[in-house]
Amino acid sequence: MFFLIAAVAWMGFVAWVNLRFYLRSGSQRSIDASSKSKLAPDDLLPIMEQLFSLGFERLGEAEFPYLPKSFQTYWIFTDPAKTTFAEIATIFRHVQLNFMSQYADDSVIQTAYIISYPAPPSIRSKNLRLHKITTSIKDAYSFHLAQIHKSDLGSRHGELILFTTMLDYLRHEASYRTLFARRLLRSRLLLYVVLPTMFVISVFIFPIENSPILPILMFFTTGLLIGVVLLHSFGNSQLKRPTRHRLNK
Repeated sequence: MFFLIAAVAWMGFVAWVNLRFYLRSGSQRSIDASSKSKLAPDDLLPIMEQLFSLGFERLGEAEFPYLPKSFQTYWIFTDPAKTTFAEIATIFRHVQLNFMSQYADDSVIQTAYIISYPAPPSIRSKNLRLHKITTSIKDAYSFHLAQIHKSDLGSRHGELILFTTMLDYLRHEASYRTLFARRLLRSRLLLYVVLPTMFVISVFIFPIENSPILPILMFFTTGLLIGVVLLHSFGNSQLKRPTRHRLNK
């Protein structure tokens, strides 16, 4: 019984924190932190070296308020054409690298180099195309360039926006979060809000003592908790599966 009460309290807390994050995701904004000259963690240095080898240059750093009084740093780099920027960060021990390009109508092409789980969802909508590449950073960048130079995109969405200053990046980030943040967090909403909430509600709906539903709830609780722990503890393991896209298409 103690385990069940503790599980209910923990899941309720997890659901509340993640629901609050989901509801605020479209309105939160990063700030320019370039003047702080923050040093990148060691796990990002090899990625930066590869970006430099591809012709990228440092644009600056941004800080995003993931939690109250807790900021996450992003390191931003631009390619030679200034139409694509690379955004890298270590978020909860998970390395993230995204190549981004934006059109005049705020439509976005995003290519994520998948290094570890959890990974963002693949999206192909009218104003957002999010692709995932797992082979190498060079492959991810090459695939991204092939996507933004498709002739049909420019005719429908306008010219590509140039990223020459951090102000350009912050404008993009504000538009991106307003339009797409909640869309990207739907899987997180299901895992960390909907499922825990369903469990908490079921505990209060069904009588606990001497109830045949108790073993089922215990099994569900244990499985969900183990899944969340594994996802966050071992989610930074290297992926070895093939890329989701063929680069010659």
